[in-house]
Amino acid sequence: MLIAPAYRAPILAFYRFAREADDIVDNGGLAADDKLRRLEDAQRGGVRAIREVFDTQASFKGPYAYEAP
Repeated sequence: MLIAPAYRAPILAFYRFAREADDIVDNGGLAADDKLRRLEDAQRGGVRAIREVFDTQASFKGPYAYEAP
């Protein structure tokens, strides 16, 4: 096991966001405006998913807890 269980969910949430953004950028069938719109939507969804992980995992509570901007 390379990643401690407490860190798996936030890493996976970020990885999913990065993969989605990469798929959008690599899609040759989309116009630049469509890519930008989809990237903005993906960013909102990705940030929301990552925040939910931090907000729900007890391991991120405490003196060094994550605080969303």
